[in-house]
Amino acid sequence: SPGMIIKGLTLSISIIYIFIFSKSKWRKISIKYFIILSIYFTIYTLSKNEIWITNNYITEITYAFKYFFFIVMLFGILNIFDDFKIDLKYIKKIFLLSSIIYTALLLIPFITNTNFYSYNSESIGGSSGWFYAANETGAITVLLLLGTSYLLNNEKKYNILLFVPILLSIALIGTKVSYIGMIIAILTIIIFNLIIKKKDGIILSALLLIALITICNLSPATSNLKKTNEKIEKNNITSKNSNQLNNKINNKFIAKAIMLGLNGREDFFLEDLNLYNEANSTIKLFGLGWSYCNNNECDFDNLLVEIDYIDIIFHYGIIGFTIYFIPLIYILLHFFKQRKSVESYYYYIFLILALLISSIAGHVLSAPAVSIYVILIIYMLYDSYLYKINEQEITIMSLHLGHGGIEKYIQELCSMLENDYKINIITTYKLYDKPVFNFSNKIQITYLINEGPNKNIFIKYLKEKDIKNILKEGIKSIKILYLKNKRNIKAIKNIHSKYIITTRDFHNKLVGDYANKNIIKIATEHNFHNNNKKYYNRVINSVRNFDYFILVSNNLKEFYENKVKGPKCIYIPNTINDLPKEGSKLKENNLISIGRIEKEKGFDDLIDVVRIVKKDIKDIKLYLIGDGSLKKQLEIKTKENNLEDTIIFTGYGNRELIAKYLLKSKLYVMTSHTKSFGIVLLEAMSYKVPCIAFDSADGPNEL
Repeated sequence: SPGMIIKGLTLSISIIYIFIFSKSKWRKISIKYFIILSIYFTIYTLSKNEIWITNNYITEITYAFKYFFFIVMLFGILNIFDDFKIDLKYIKKIFLLSSIIYTALLLIPFITNTNFYSYNSESIGGSSGWFYAANETGAITVLLLLGTSYLLNNEKKYNILLFVPILLSIALIGTKVSYIGMIIAILTIIIFNLIIKKKDGIILSALLLIALITICNLSPATSNLKKTNEKIEKNNITSKNSNQLNNKINNKFIAKAIMLGLNGREDFFLEDLNLYNEANSTIKLFGLGWSYCNNNECDFDNLLVEIDYIDIIFHYGIIGFTIYFIPLIYILLHFFKQRKSVESYYYYIFLILALLISSIAGHVLSAPAVSIYVILIIYMLYDSYLYKINEQEITIMSLHLGHGGIEKYIQELCSMLENDYKINIITTYKLYDKPVFNFSNKIQITYLINEGPNKNIFIKYLKEKDIKNILKEGIKSIKILYLKNKRNIKAIKNIHSKYIITTRDFHNKLVGDYANKNIIKIATEHNFHNNNKKYYNRVINSVRNFDYFILVSNNLKEFYENKVKGPKCIYIPNTINDLPKEGSKLKENNLISIGRIEKEKGFDDLIDVVRIVKKDIKDIKLYLIGDGSLKKQLEIKTKENNLEDTIIFTGYGNRELIAKYLLKSKLYVMTSHTKSFGIVLLEAMSYKVPCIAFDSADGPNEL
C-alpha cells in the first residue's frame, strides 16, 4: 500500500542517515545494534527451511518489517532529531495536527454515514471512520489525546474546546482500547493538573471530567463491554481456558495474569504455546517464525495472538525477544538516570499507557502507524530533561583567556552580569595556569584543551628545515585541531544555559549547528573586516542560526545589517566596568601603547614617530606593553635608531603593571590602521590619559 511504501522509505532513509551522515551521540550504539540485529536475522533465516517455500519469504519480510519498524525507527529518530535539534515544541505541534486530522477522519464519515464499522457487525456498534483497523486507530487517538492535552493546557492560543470533538471521535470508535484508554488519559491529565496546581488546568480538568462522563454514556463501548461480559459468563470460556493455562504453566498467579491480559484471545495463545512447547531448542531460541504453519498444518490466522509481547517471543524466540527489548530498556534506564521534571513524569505515564495498550490489545509495537507515535513519546521524554534550559544562566564561548581585547571584553562582561546570572566560560585553549584578567570565583571556567596551539613552533621548525620536529609538531598540530573541533561540539551539545554568547566566527558556526534551538544565541563581532570579502562572508554565514548579532560600532552595524539574514543586528559598544580611583598627573613625557606585537598593530610606525618626536622632546619614553612574533624585529629596529633607552619593551603585563605605566604616562598612542573598537582606549581614558589614534581605525574614530 502507499502507506507501507512511505514507511519503508522512511525506514531506509533513517538507516542510511545513521550509517553515513549522523553526528549524534546515538550513532555508535545504533550501528552496533543493527550489526547484532543482522547477525540474528541471518541465523533466524538459516534455521528455518520453511521460509524458502514459495512466497513464504515475503510473509517473513512483511512481519519483520511490521514488528522491527518500531525499534529501528526509534534509533533513527534519536539520531536525526538529536542532530537537527528537534525540540518538544515541534513534536507537540505534530501531535496537535495529527489529532485534528484523525478527529476529522472519524467524525466526518460518521456524520455522512460513509464510515467503516469497528466490528464485523453494525449491531455491535462502533465507527472507525475511514480507517480499516479500529484497534490501531483507537490506540493512536488515545496517544494523540495525551500529547495534545499537554499542548492545549499550556498554549493559550489553542482553544480548549478542541477537546470535545477529540473525545467524541475516540468514544465513537467503540473499542475497549479507545474507551478505557480515553478514561485513563483524561484522569492522567486531571491528576497532572492538580499536581502542578495550575488554576487554568484545574478549571480545564473539571470541564474535561464533565465532558468525559457525558461522552462515555454516548459511547457504543459501554454496551459492548456489557455484551462481552455476558458472553463470557454464558459460555464459561474463562473457566475452561483458565484450567488449560494452569495445566500448561503450573502457576495459578501467572495463569490468572495472562488470562486478564489475553482479553478473549486465549485460544490463539494456547495454540501458539503448544507449538512452541513442542518445538526443538533452536526454534525456542530463534522463534517459530511466520512460515511455521506451512509445514505443520496449523491455521495461520491463529498464529497471531495480537498481543505484541507474546507474538514477539513466540515468533522470534528468546534471543529475538531479548534483542528486541534490550534497546528500549537501555534507553529508558538511560533517561531515568537523568534529572527529572514534573513534565518528564507526565511523559513516563504517557509511555506506560502506550505499553499497556500494547500488552492488552496489541497493534502498537507491531503496527508502524501506531509505533511511530510511541517513538515520538520516547523522544519527548528524552527531550523533556535533556534540553531543560537554565533560565538564569549564560555560557560564553572563548578561544582562550590570555592577553587580548576580546578576553578583556569577556572579563568586563562577566563582572557586569555575575550578580544576576550564573556564568560559565567554555574556553578552547589553556595558555596559562590562570586567566590573564581577573575573574571572580562566581565564574565557572572550563578548558577543553590543556595547552595552546603550536602554529608558531611548527612555522619555526619549518623555516629551520628541521624534519624531525616538523613531523612531530605537524602530528601534534593535527591532533590539536581535531580535539578543538570535537571537544567544542561536545561541549556545545551539553549546554543548558538560556543564553550562549560567542566571540569568534569559529564558535558561531558550531553553536549554530549544534546548540539547542531553545537557547538564545548571541554572536559578538570584535574584528574590523577591512573590506576583506572572504572574511566578512565567513562571518555572515556563521551567524545565520543566531538570534542576535552584536556589533561594537555603528559603522559595523550599518555594514552587516543589510547583509546578515537571520539574527537581529544590534550596536552595543564595549565597556569597562571598573573605574580606577586615581588618574595620571600628566607630568612625565611618557607615551604608552598596549597590544600584541603583530603587523596589524602598526608598532613599526610608532617607532618612526618616536624617532621624529625625540628630536624635539629629548626625555620622551615609550612603554610598549605586549608580546608577539615581531618583537625581535622591532627590538632590532629600535637598536638601529639608537632608541634602546627611549623605547622600553615590557612584555605582557598584568592589570597592576598596566595601571602603573598608565598613571605615569602623558599620552596613549594607538597605531593600528584598522580597529573595530579598541577597549584599551577606554581603559587609558579611565586613567585620564589623552589618546591619539589613526582616523583609519573605525572603532577609535567613533570613540
